[in-house]
Amino acid sequence: MWPDLKHFYVPRSVRSSQAYISNTATGSYITLMSPFILNAIFRELILIGIPVVVGVRAGWLWWEETARRGEKRAPLLWQTVARAIKVYLDGNWNVAIANFTLDYVVGSMVLILEWLLVIFGIPVTIGVIWWIRHETRKHVSEITS
Repeated sequence: MWPDLKHFYVPRSVRSSQAYISNTATGSYITLMSPFILNAIFRELILIGIPVVVGVRAGWLWWEETARRGEKRAPLLWQTVARAIKVYLDGNWNVAIANFTLDYVVGSMVLILEWLLVIFGIPVTIGVIWWIRHETRKHVSEITS
């Protein structure tokens, strides 16, 4: 006959517990793990699933809106060019993308973001400071006259 697999999957410490012994008659030993499994599923949904869905939806809406207005998707172009430069400078030009480690990809993305912030952020900061100084001087000259 077939072996009793009910005790095969349950650790010995759980089998000797009073809660397990009282539930073996009905065969519902899996109920001991149910709260843990449900908590793990709900935590996964709350901490990872919902933010990912919201982020993907926001990105999709942004993508559709830029396409509807006929705008060019320049940030994607700059990221692609910067990624190609980073891979080339690292010497990974002839390496298959599937061989990149997650650490390398994430590190590259962070470094590319830093490059783009420095390259575009410095001129934008200078422009904003110049504009603020120009507007305040104009406003001061209007007050004094």
